[in-house]
Amino acid sequence: MRSRRLLLVVGLGLACSYPNPAYEDSGPVGGSDASQGTSVGGSSEGSTSLPPADGSSTLWGATTTTTMGEASEELGESGPPPSGCDAPPPPPGVVCQQPDPVDLSRECDPRPVFVADLDGDALGDVIVGCDQGPLLVLHGEPGGLGAPQTIGEAGPAPVDIAVAQLDGEHGVDIVVVDDVLGDGVRVFFDEGDGTYTLESYDPGGRPASVAVGAWYENPLPDLVIADPIGGQIVRMESMGPRVYQVGFPLSILAGHPHDVALGQLDGEGGIDMAIASQTAAKLTVIFNTGNGGESQPLEFPDAGTVLPNRLILDDLEQDGSLDILYTRSGVSGLKVFRGDGSGAFVAQATSYGMEVRGLGGGDFDADGHRDTVLADRAGNALIFVMRLGGEVMDTVTVPLDGSPWSIATGMIDGDAMTDVVVSIEGSNELVVALSGS
Repeated sequence: MRSRRLLLVVGLGLACSYPNPAYEDSGPVGGSDASQGTSVGGSSEGSTSLPPADGSSTLWGATTTTTMGEASEELGESGPPPSGCDAPPPPPGVVCQQPDPVDLSRECDPRPVFVADLDGDALGDVIVGCDQGPLLVLHGEPGGLGAPQTIGEAGPAPVDIAVAQLDGEHGVDIVVVDDVLGDGVRVFFDEGDGTYTLESYDPGGRPASVAVGAWYENPLPDLVIADPIGGQIVRMESMGPRVYQVGFPLSILAGHPHDVALGQLDGEGGIDMAIASQTAAKLTVIFNTGNGGESQPLEFPDAGTVLPNRLILDDLEQDGSLDILYTRSGVSGLKVFRGDGSGAFVAQATSYGMEVRGLGGGDFDADGHRDTVLADRAGNALIFVMRLGGEVMDTVTVPLDGSPWSIATGMIDGDAMTDVVVSIEGSNELVVALSGS
């Protein structure tokens, strides 16, 4: 029987103590983690610092050398990361792996993962949906994670997770969507005493992803579901605590929408919608016209061989305007639509990896600038795209022991760097990696 593994990369520390003299006066810059509808993170702040003046940084034995927006990679000689974190701290930019992996409490094929602060301690907690198995929570602690706790059953085929305060009571609730007909939306409502109550809902389709937000501008947030089989976006309007009404679906013509994100994209108030569709290979943006109304779809076709899958919103330039990012597994890469805050976008495509699928955002080197992490499913690797003011400065590839199924980002161990959680086929353990600082 195959076993399963999660990998946790905690604060990469990519050359974080090597400020470039040309930028010594930049000062501290803050930022918040990306919003995907499937991701919630904290904020980070730190003095601006860059890789060494020669453009190189070291991580897990891989060395990257960069010029503006371009990177070449060669295998370093340092080999795998140190196996013990109790030894003297490693130098900045070197990641070590804890000698004792965290065992998942029962047989678990980890699928979607998510990071959110569930208990209000300012540390991100990891939520894991196990295929045909439990929904696990591992609470963040200084230096790592606690033991896994089972809070319920994730369902027969969990594919995505989101969190929010959904019923106006107690703490943070958890939404899990399963790729099934019928009750494909499972909501675990926090009762405030460490227990959760499960309520299941039928969205009228087969979910592939979920986003949470006040689309209908009600006091409580709504659920927005991407249904690729039905070629539609399903909006589940909150009618009060724990009550949802399925509204008229949004048809995505020839689209098969695979992922959806909510955020303010046009500067006119209300949350808007970005949708990545696979069959027609396109990005669709729908603006909220108020009270749950929607604009005509704004479509951005991609190349015919592209398979858009994961999508997030992030403010890469930190100019107050959200940008749209999605992975392109058909051609192995990332496409970025730079937003100007008025609903207009400029597209830029870049090739990375072999079969890029997972996607997350954060500040992985504590320099105060937004970075991006990609999961290369075929290449068994994470690809970190390090940015300065929205421009790519460095690309670092971290090998993984297996194929990544899902990634999530957030602030887990309390330092200034965004952490990454990866679900990987390969063992029933959670492997924790800690950076030098």
